[in-house]
Amino acid sequence: MRDLSKNYPDDLDAATLFAESLMDLIPWSYWTPEGQPKPETVEVIAALEEDGLPYMEPPYWYQPVRELLGTSFLKLNQPGEAEAVYKEDLQKYPGNGWSLYGLAESLRMQGKTEAAQKVQQQFDQAWSKADISMTPFKS
Repeated sequence: MRDLSKNYPDDLDAATLFAESLMDLIPWSYWTPEGQPKPETVEVIAALEEDGLPYMEPPYWYQPVRELLGTSFLKLNQPGEAEAVYKEDLQKYPGNGWSLYGLAESLRMQGKTEAAQKVQQQFDQAWSKADISMTPFKS
Protein backbone atom coordinates (compact mmCIF):
# COMPACT_ATOMS: atom_id res chain seq x y z
CA MET A 1 0.00 0.00 0.00
CA ARG A 2 2.97 2.32 0.58
CA ASP A 3 4.03 1.79 -3.05
CA LEU A 4 0.48 2.44 -4.26
CA SER A 5 0.39 5.69 -2.34
CA LYS A 6 3.80 6.74 -3.68
CA ASN A 7 2.81 5.84 -7.26
CA TYR A 8 -0.34 7.98 -6.96
CA PRO A 9 0.71 10.88 -4.71
CA ASP A 10 -2.35 13.00 -5.49
CA ASP A 11 -4.85 10.22 -4.81
CA LEU A 12 -6.28 10.68 -1.33
CA ASP A 13 -7.95 7.26 -1.48
CA ALA A 14 -4.55 5.62 -2.00
CA ALA A 15 -3.14 7.64 0.91
CA THR A 16 -6.05 6.61 3.12
CA LEU A 17 -5.70 2.92 2.23
CA PHE A 18 -1.98 3.11 2.96
CA ALA A 19 -2.53 4.81 6.31
CA GLU A 20 -5.19 2.29 7.31
CA SER A 21 -2.99 -0.66 6.34
CA LEU A 22 -0.15 0.76 8.40
CA MET A 23 -2.47 1.28 11.36
CA ASP A 24 -3.61 -2.34 11.03
CA LEU A 25 -0.01 -3.45 11.59
CA ILE A 26 0.14 -1.70 14.97
CA PRO A 27 -3.47 -1.71 16.19
CA TRP A 28 -3.98 0.54 19.21
CA SER A 29 -0.22 0.69 19.73
CA TYR A 30 0.68 4.11 18.33
CA TRP A 31 2.82 5.41 21.19
CA THR A 32 6.00 4.35 22.97
CA PRO A 33 5.92 3.74 26.76
CA GLU A 34 7.55 7.18 27.10
CA GLY A 35 4.54 8.79 25.39
CA GLN A 36 6.22 9.50 22.07
CA PRO A 37 4.61 8.61 18.74
CA LYS A 38 6.05 5.55 17.05
CA PRO A 39 7.54 6.16 13.57
CA GLU A 40 4.56 4.36 12.03
CA THR A 41 2.20 6.76 13.81
CA VAL A 42 3.95 9.78 12.37
CA GLU A 43 3.98 8.13 8.94
CA VAL A 44 0.21 7.60 9.17
CA ILE A 45 -0.24 11.27 10.01
CA ALA A 46 2.02 12.28 7.11
CA ALA A 47 0.00 10.15 4.69
CA LEU A 48 -3.33 11.53 5.84
CA GLU A 49 -2.66 15.05 6.96
CA GLU A 50 0.33 16.83 5.55
CA ASP A 51 0.16 15.64 1.96
CA GLY A 52 -3.62 15.81 1.74
CA LEU A 53 -3.95 19.39 2.91
CA PRO A 54 -3.99 22.34 0.53
CA TYR A 55 -1.47 25.13 0.97
CA MET A 56 -2.76 28.07 2.93
CA GLU A 57 -1.59 30.75 5.34
CA PRO A 58 -1.68 30.11 8.19
CA PRO A 59 -1.26 26.41 7.53
CA TYR A 60 -3.68 23.78 8.74
CA TRP A 61 -0.75 21.80 10.08
CA TYR A 62 2.10 23.70 11.74
CA GLN A 63 4.66 20.94 12.27
CA PRO A 64 5.98 19.26 9.11
CA VAL A 65 5.35 15.59 9.74
CA ARG A 66 8.22 14.22 7.64
CA GLU A 67 10.65 16.12 9.84
CA LEU A 68 9.12 14.48 12.92
CA LEU A 69 9.27 11.09 11.24
CA GLY A 70 12.93 11.58 10.32
CA THR A 71 13.77 12.70 13.86
CA SER A 72 11.97 9.65 15.25
CA PHE A 73 14.10 7.40 13.06
CA LEU A 74 17.27 9.17 14.22
CA LYS A 75 16.26 8.75 17.87
CA LEU A 76 15.59 5.06 17.21
CA ASN A 77 19.10 4.79 15.68
CA GLN A 78 17.70 4.07 12.22
CA PRO A 79 19.64 6.63 10.16
CA GLY A 80 19.04 4.88 6.82
CA GLU A 81 15.28 5.23 7.26
CA ALA A 82 15.74 8.84 8.36
CA GLU A 83 17.86 9.55 5.27
CA ALA A 84 15.07 8.29 3.00
CA VAL A 85 12.45 10.42 4.78
CA TYR A 86 14.54 13.58 4.62
CA LYS A 87 15.38 13.03 0.95
CA GLU A 88 11.68 12.56 0.17
CA ASP A 89 10.87 15.81 1.97
CA LEU A 90 13.61 17.65 0.09
CA GLN A 91 12.12 16.49 -3.22
CA LYS A 92 8.89 18.25 -2.26
CA TYR A 93 10.53 21.21 -0.50
CA PRO A 94 14.06 21.81 -1.84
CA GLY A 95 16.21 23.86 0.48
CA ASN A 96 14.20 23.03 3.62
CA GLY A 97 16.73 23.74 6.33
CA TRP A 98 15.17 21.40 8.88
CA SER A 99 15.34 18.47 6.48
CA LEU A 100 18.84 19.37 5.31
CA TYR A 101 19.94 19.37 8.95
CA GLY A 102 18.35 15.97 9.58
CA LEU A 103 19.75 14.54 6.36
CA ALA A 104 23.26 15.66 7.26
CA GLU A 105 22.90 14.05 10.69
CA SER A 106 21.58 10.80 9.25
CA LEU A 107 24.50 10.64 6.82
CA ARG A 108 27.00 11.30 9.64
CA MET A 109 25.44 8.51 11.70
CA GLN A 110 25.97 6.14 8.77
CA GLY A 111 29.59 7.16 8.31
CA LYS A 112 28.91 8.87 4.97
CA THR A 113 31.21 11.73 5.86
CA GLU A 114 31.72 13.29 2.43
CA ALA A 115 28.00 13.29 1.60
CA ALA A 116 27.23 14.68 5.08
CA GLN A 117 29.69 17.55 4.53
CA LYS A 118 28.04 18.45 1.20
CA VAL A 119 24.59 18.49 2.78
CA GLN A 120 25.97 20.46 5.75
CA GLN A 121 27.13 23.14 3.30
CA GLN A 122 23.64 23.25 1.78
CA PHE A 123 22.18 23.55 5.27
CA ASP A 124 24.60 26.35 6.21
CA GLN A 125 23.55 28.30 3.12
CA ALA A 126 19.82 27.65 3.66
CA TRP A 127 20.06 28.57 7.35
CA SER A 128 22.35 31.59 6.97
CA LYS A 129 19.53 34.10 7.44
CA ALA A 130 17.45 32.16 9.94
CA ASP A 131 16.48 33.95 13.13
CA ILE A 132 17.02 30.88 15.32
CA SER A 133 20.04 28.65 15.77
CA MET A 134 20.02 24.89 15.40
CA THR A 135 21.18 22.79 18.33
CA PRO A 136 23.10 19.57 17.78
CA PHE A 137 20.98 16.43 17.54
CA LYS A 138 20.84 14.34 20.70
CA SER A 139 19.48 10.81 20.64
